[in-house]
Amino acid sequence: MASLENDVKALLAQELEVPIHEVTTTADLKKDLTVNDLGKSQMINAIRQRFDVYIEEEDTDQLNTSMSNIDWYESLQLTADSRLQQLKM
Repeated sequence: MASLENDVKALLAQELEVPIHEVTTTADLKKDLTVNDLGKSQMINAIRQRFDVYIEEEDTDQLNTSMSNIDWYESLQLTADSRLQQLKM
């Protein structure tokens, strides 16, 4: 997970134009990193492009901290891995 966490943090820092040390796992995007709706939209688009995923609109409301972004993508990977395992059976 460390690599995924670092990738997500680096992406958030780049997209939000903040120093990477400010993108902690507990950093609230609005309160700590002063992300507005436009910034959140840009961040979500960057995640979509970087990780080649689709984020449902209702899922975007849950992406409020750096860790929630990491957890969301990690759960997506686990779901994909699980489906792949089922196909191999």
